[in-house]
Amino acid sequence: METLIEILIDNSNSMGDMQGSKDEGVYLLPDGTPRMTLLKRILLDHILPTIDYSTKVAVSKFHSVGSNNKAQIETIFNGPFDKLKLISAVSVIPDNPRNTGG
Repeated sequence: METLIEILIDNSNSMGDMQGSKDEGVYLLPDGTPRMTLLKRILLDHILPTIDYSTKVAVSKFHSVGSNNKAQIETIFNGPFDKLKLISAVSVIPDNPRNTGG
């Protein structure tokens, strides 16, 4: 039996430090780090090690674009479970998303 796991990551501006906006620093965690940093740590340290049984894994980022809030989705990994490739794909996600909308 095949198992497909899909992971969808919020890549909106509020996952970072919101630098240069009226909300700069508002969404940071109590220790001052961006929420994206915590999300990546959870994925790398706790989620990926537990899904190695999966036949296929898809990881995508999403945010909204424009005044109509149209969803923008970018797949950053889609294939057979490969821990090293997954680590690489997740690790390069910026800790402070910029100009990614809500």
